[in-house]
Amino acid sequence: EIVEILRGRMGLDIKAISPDGTKLIFTELEAEDSNKLFLYDLVNEKMHDLFIKNRSRYTNINWVGDSSGFYLTTNHNRDRVGLALYDLNKQNLRFIETPSVDIFQARLSKDKKYLAWVENNEMHSVLRVKDLQDDRQLSIPDIPRGVICSLDWASEVPVLVLGITSSQIPGDIWSWNINTGKVHRSTRSETAGLDMASMVSPSAIRFNAHDG
Repeated sequence: EIVEILRGRMGLDIKAISPDGTKLIFTELEAEDSNKLFLYDLVNEKMHDLFIKNRSRYTNINWVGDSSGFYLTTNHNRDRVGLALYDLNKQNLRFIETPSVDIFQARLSKDKKYLAWVENNEMHSVLRVKDLQDDRQLSIPDIPRGVICSLDWASEVPVLVLGITSSQIPGDIWSWNINTGKVHRSTRSETAGLDMASMVSPSAIRFNAHDG
């Protein structure tokens, strides 16, 4: 049986189903830089608008293992996008990482032990990984400087898969085994004979905004 639970005015997007299969998170586009975040209880058939009066961006939903909450990236009441944890029982949003730059990706490992995120730092990405059991950030191995355009975990082993692009990399895949520390380049894209080493890397240019 197909049941309509919400008829939105703009684009609706299903984000994540809780591990216990009882809750559904989805968003509705509100503006170019904001969206609404809804939780639908599949058992009780109840809808919850989690942040009714707040116009912000809510993305990268990652449920915790016991379905009691989820990690997400958001600029809720902030200028910059940070990493937060929403507790369903407390109905509370708590920021856990608030760098001076935006966080634009976040992925929880399949075993819920590691949380990886990407910070935007002046034309290149900075990778962070936290061991949630030990509450510590891991040392990041030597990976190419560029933009991390995709981020995901292997299903059965602690291997982080990264899609990286830069002025010298047209777009390739690297993997990092957390247990062994080994970093492996999985693909080498065709460059049509171009000398990628001769490509110029971009640099950030700063200037004052009209409003200071």
